[in-house]
Amino acid sequence: MISNPFGKKQPKSGKPSVIKEVKARDPRPGEQPIVHSFGSSVAELFDYIFGEQDRFRSHWASGWSARGFSKKENRDFFMACMDGYSSQDIILMQFGSVDVQFNVAHRMATGNFMDPEGFCQEAANGFIKMVETLHEAGFKNVYCVFASAPVPLPAIYFRKKFNLPSVPARYQAQLFARINELIATKMPMIDLTKTLANDLGLLKQPYRRTYRDHHADYIKIQGIVWNQLKSIDGIAPCRETFLTKLYPHRPKKIKAMMEKWDIESTDIKAREVLKPKKKAAGAKKKA
Repeated sequence: MISNPFGKKQPKSGKPSVIKEVKARDPRPGEQPIVHSFGSSVAELFDYIFGEQDRFRSHWASGWSARGFSKKENRDFFMACMDGYSSQDIILMQFGSVDVQFNVAHRMATGNFMDPEGFCQEAANGFIKMVETLHEAGFKNVYCVFASAPVPLPAIYFRKKFNLPSVPARYQAQLFARINELIATKMPMIDLTKTLANDLGLLKQPYRRTYRDHHADYIKIQGIVWNQLKSIDGIAPCRETFLTKLYPHRPKKIKAMMEKWDIESTDIKAREVLKPKKKAAGAKKKA
């Protein structure tokens, strides 16, 4: 029985009363770099690529936005996950999906005016602020990865699943492109848009899931993304054998994780053996 598929240990307490200043330590003799992945649920892709191994730590969380890094509390939580690690470690960050697909939709739902350029600047600036914080702490090997081109979905998908209006996919693509453009002026960017997306910036049909979902099919893109990542000096190896089937996605909310100060890395093995949730009797299948 899997008691906790979201993290390796249940958090013992909430946010500490005093936040420790985290600094990268010097590498130990013979030590190899560890890869740390951070992002919203789209960063679960890295779990498929690297799997459960000593040189990989996964820290994705549902609802984690780039704009949120403008708040020190959010940066402190990220840094707490890096406590005790080496300056040579590699950090992969994939953020922006929550901002573009959900924060924009929330503004649409509440009727708040959104200045597109200002919004993109906020997302990019939050992301860059987090990277600057990492650099100041001695973590220099930080990479922005974008492998989450938007999927065109019917408007009812976001309404039924998240009770939010749907942001047109082509508009999402334009926002992503601008945010990435701004980030790329400040740090290394591994942008797979030209490989994974069509001329409109939308995820190509072969990389989509067979059912309606706003995430790419990680089985179909894991090898493609790895081919871009493997050129990073010192990066950990990928899995010996890539998975051939998606396992159930179980969200873990960033708000709850921050409240509990749950900084444990994802227990990938526990997630891989999860079974799909059984539908209630009489539930209709999705088209």
